[in-house]
Amino acid sequence: MANNFFLDLPLEGGGGAGTVTDVTASSPLASSGGTTPNISLTGIVPVANGGTGLATLTANNVILGNGTSTPSFVAPSTSGNVLTSNGTTWQSTAPAAGGVTTMGTFGSTPNADGASISGSTLTLQPADATNPGGISTTTQTIAGAKTLTATLTTRALTPSAANTYAVGTTSAAYIEAVTRDGFYINSNYSYGMDFASSSTRLLSGAGILFMTAGAYCGNFFSNGNFVLRLGGATAGIGSNNVAPRSIVYLSTASVGNVGSGEDTLATFTLPASTLGLNNGQKITLDAAGSFSADIKDKRLKLHFGSTAIFDSGAMTAPSGGRWRIRAEVVRTSATTQVAFVTVDTNNTVLQTVTGYPEFKATPGETLSGAIVVKCTGENLTDATNDVVVQDYFEVGYDGYASAFP
Repeated sequence: MANNFFLDLPLEGGGGAGTVTDVTASSPLASSGGTTPNISLTGIVPVANGGTGLATLTANNVILGNGTSTPSFVAPSTSGNVLTSNGTTWQSTAPAAGGVTTMGTFGSTPNADGASISGSTLTLQPADATNPGGISTTTQTIAGAKTLTATLTTRALTPSAANTYAVGTTSAAYIEAVTRDGFYINSNYSYGMDFASSSTRLLSGAGILFMTAGAYCGNFFSNGNFVLRLGGATAGIGSNNVAPRSIVYLSTASVGNVGSGEDTLATFTLPASTLGLNNGQKITLDAAGSFSADIKDKRLKLHFGSTAIFDSGAMTAPSGGRWRIRAEVVRTSATTQVAFVTVDTNNTVLQTVTGYPEFKATPGETLSGAIVVKCTGENLTDATNDVVVQDYFEVGYDGYASAFP
């Protein structure tokens, strides 16, 4: 057959294994029985004959062809390395760094992604009126409704007239400034604060609620130690059960003098700037009590700050009877006031006090500070409970501007 031959060589010794060298064949070798022959070669097979030209290969290395020369090898080197090409050959190298590995300084360029990537650096960008993003420490406008589930703490809230905070059922009011003593509600609208007139809203606790001119209250009241302050002109104040006057303080404790000397029967400290908006704002004071039925001399006073706006002077033996002192202290400037006092009593000695029943005083308190108001009593002959605030002591606030006599 063409291109095939059978080689049947006698082996030295008459059979068995033997050695054949330098056999050249132009076709595959096969035994006469059709099975793969058992051929053993000794020595190193050169590259030219399909070998490596090497007696051993380094374990776990990658073999690289090297033309007619013996092959070269690439060792694994450091754990995690990868086989890479440098354009000429292969090598074991650490993998190139990829992705984001560095957080950049907070940016200043809003975009639709809320962030930007440059190389391996990620930079967060601030949100604005049209883009999402982070909260910066500079002025920001942020779009979209937000819900806070915990307490919001802030020094001031000053939105524009077009971006208002809802108060009650309908609103064109907004919180302008939050202070230590309370909060301030201002408005650029004809209706500054609108509570539905079908229900009454109560404010309780201590503090001051300021409202500018044009505020519409509806059924709006206050209770407890809470001041409802309506500043500026009264035009535009609603007529539906408005309570521009509110009780700042009310005590019904029965307190009498102790021995001789002037004793405080009832007192309250007005927060700073209670009359701090406009001239015509006023504080009302109302105290009622009794004298003991004896012939001892007594004295009764009502104070606004350091000024006794009513002083009965030393009364000789005003025995028994009841009394009531009502006063209005009206702001005339930031450091001046005028007080109008009315006294009612069935005690004939108190009725003889010069000026009874109406009195006038001109305190000079600095209204930006806190002011102490109090009713005092004194027994001039060292007796206790001769002058008693027995019924009540009330301090009120009235935001209406007043015309002075």
